Amino acid sequence: MIYSYAIEPELVATWGNKADYRYFCDKFGLGQPRMMVEFPKLKNWRRQVLQSAMGSGDQEMQKVTALIGILTERMISCTPKDEYDGTRSWLENAEEEHGNAPFQAILACSNPRGISFVIPPDSVGVPGDGRWFVSDQAPPDRTHTSLRNHLQGLLSNCSEIVFVDPHFGPENPRHRRPLQAFLCALLTNRRTPLTRIEVKTGTKATYDFFEKTCIREMPKIIPVGMEVVFSRLRQRENGEKLHNRYILTDIGGVNFGVGLDEGHESETEDISLMTRKQYDLRWEQYAGSRLAFDVADAPVPVRGRLQLPKLSHL
Repeated sequence: MIYSYAIEPELVATWGNKADYRYFCDKFGLGQPRMMVEFPKLKNWRRQVLQSAMGSGDQEMQKVTALIGILTERMISCTPKDEYDGTRSWLENAEEEHGNAPFQAILACSNPRGISFVIPPDSVGVPGDGRWFVSDQAPPDRTHTSLRNHLQGLLSNCSEIVFVDPHFGPENPRHRRPLQAFLCALLTNRRTPLTRIEVKTGTKATYDFFEKTCIREMPKIIPVGMEVVFSRLRQRENGEKLHNRYILTDIGGVNFGVGLDEGHESETEDISLMTRKQYDLRWEQYAGSRLAFDVADAPVPVRGRLQLPKLSHL
């Protein structure tokens, strides 16, 4: 649902013509399945783009500057496994980083070593190319493995994540199994620290039962070193209905047709990437500074005890 791309600065500098600008301006960012990775650090990447674009006409430079804004407004943070080597080319650095934590693809001015994950300009948009044509919707089976696999790109690349399911119950294995899979997936190919992990649900059970069950059961499914905050929301009188299920992150959000829980093997789910308008609304309602709901009682922070790669038996 979210796919990471490293983009060569010198390539972006060539996108100031009308055709390229129109094509790429709506291919990245919130509401799109493609997200640029911050590689190298933003200030260095931006400087390289602008230096490469020097000598372009005023209109071309305006378009390049606008594309920089679109690509970097919301992007995937990256702390490279190996320090960026300024004595080597950008592409050589990116290829090495791909070996540490794979990108969906690298967009570059050329592909001198003929590497399969590098897309040069004449290969962008070739029909049927799964490196570029990625889906914003999925119909996975309602098993924790299938749900996790379809969301791996979103989970690997976010820094903040909020799970919203009004019917989540820590006592239910069908809720715990997918959550465990999601939490473990957060650590796969991670390039940047996680700063926020929350689960938000409704008030079906008593608070005493909810708190005690979270404290008893949740450490078993949360990886060691990770803290997850569980909280309960209450619908306000004449307010927004607490009903839908979402995963909201700093790089985008997804809707679930049925729920975040696990179903039977014969069941399928409909997951879709939120548009920018949907995302802005739902993030503010459930994760922002002006919630659309009342926080029913004290949140329950839980630290994990699950040793990876071994998964607990549920």
